[in-house]
Amino acid sequence: MCPELWLVPGDSRSDRREADGVRVVLADDHPLSLFAMRRVLESDRGIEIVGEAEALKPAISVTLRVRPDVLVLAVWMPRSRIGTVEMLAGTLGGTAIILATMERDAAFASRALAVGARGYVLKDRADSDLPHAIHAVARGQRYVSPTAGVTPLP
Repeated sequence: MCPELWLVPGDSRSDRREADGVRVVLADDHPLSLFAMRRVLESDRGIEIVGEAEALKPAISVTLRVRPDVLVLAVWMPRSRIGTVEMLAGTLGGTAIILATMERDAAFASRALAVGARGYVLKDRADSDLPHAIHAVARGQRYVSPTAGVTPLP
């Protein structure tokens, strides 16, 4: 289905034109979830998918290479817990991290936001929430799915 790592040619931020929209890398260890996220985002002309990965290490690699505006990371990918979010937030600099998850634990969501995630999207709401989250975090805001039970701090 989907390769473990996918990269769009011409990925340098210096080559980016404003009209290209928000540059996004998608990472999820479930190929069907990855496919679904891509399909949801393809209809948004303000979002450009510049990479995909089905594992954490390739997700980090492609993100460091293309320097997207946003990394959408599935929380339950092996080893992608709070420590990983904290490490990525410190390493990726200008790339905002959105966690995509089925985890409705408000304490977990709050902790993820506290250590550097800019967005928290529940997968069962991704079709409506994910595009809004991407645009919000690209503008420097935070976004949390309304049904997650957490209020994002500024």
